[in-house]
Amino acid sequence: MFDYGTIEDLLKSTEHMEILRNNSLQDDGTDTVKGVDWFQYKGKTASTLYVSGNSWIGFGENAEQLKIIRRDTDLMTLRREEGTIWGTYKFLRIRWEGYSVHGNRSEATCMIWDAILFDTGEICVSFDTIPTSSSYLADSSLVTVDGTISFTALTGKIISFKPKDESGNSFEYAEHP
Repeated sequence: MFDYGTIEDLLKSTEHMEILRNNSLQDDGTDTVKGVDWFQYKGKTASTLYVSGNSWIGFGENAEQLKIIRRDTDLMTLRREEGTIWGTYKFLRIRWEGYSVHGNRSEATCMIWDAILFDTGEICVSFDTIPTSSSYLADSSLVTVDGTISFTALTGKIISFKPKDESGNSFEYAEHP
């Protein structure tokens, strides 16, 4: 487990990340990824994460909870990292690398994003590369007990969802982590 000074330092590279899928297509399936016992979402411990080839993550259950440009996409490389920031806050980082259109693997459809869970209950999402053409995009949202929080994925943007309760039932959207 590596200790970072800032979220920006954490996002600068993938050097400390474990590669779970290495340039191997995941289309309509879901990869089961080791989660953490300190993060709650919808009242469930996220000891397992479900990462879909169609650009969504389920926290503790195989359900579409965090959707990033949710459509028929191609996941090619999947990475995972656990660590700390400032020697204090634990995090779990998942990096999704692929294409926003199934079967159309080009620079125009390239999509890379990170979802970071913190032991504070916060979810941070960083958009490294997002297609600019609206024909390659779709809806992005976080599905909570209280409802769906929609957001826009843009290259270079970082957003966060701050929990309103300890069970992860309700979240507040913020433009800056």
